[in-house]
Amino acid sequence: MMRIPADITRAILPGLGSFPHQQFWQAPYGLIWYLVNKPIGIMSRGSPIGYIFWTWAVTIALIYFVPFQSGLFLLSFSGIALFHLFKAAWNVSILWLCLLGFVHPYLLAVPILAKLPVGNPAPFRQTWNHVLHAIPYKNSWFYYLTIAIIWVMVAIRI
Repeated sequence: MMRIPADITRAILPGLGSFPHQQFWQAPYGLIWYLVNKPIGIMSRGSPIGYIFWTWAVTIALIYFVPFQSGLFLLSFSGIALFHLFKAAWNVSILWLCLLGFVHPYLLAVPILAKLPVGNPAPFRQTWNHVLHAIPYKNSWFYYLTIAIIWVMVAIRI
């Protein structure tokens, strides 16, 4: 049986549901992240399984419709997206935004702005303090590393 990450129920869906009046610790991501994930939150109707399902559906559509540069990139993107889907589904949209780098290299700034709380309407100091303390927490570095792998692969056009 699939184990739903607790943060989806505890922070992600409540943050999406109360946006732009969410608490600083609920989905402390950028405005771009909220714009991408708000429709997924609406379609999931507050269900963690629905959130994962709609995130998966968009990912499959992207894999199908985006002309990937190589089999290596497709395999890497698919594997990392699948890992995040079951461990930190809220990061999958950051992976989608990395694909904008194929449109223009300057657009590689978009996933960074989305991952950090840039434009987040929650209290500025509390939100940034929460994010900066969460980065070294437990295995967070591994999640950032996997996102960075896709970001770098897009940057060097693999």
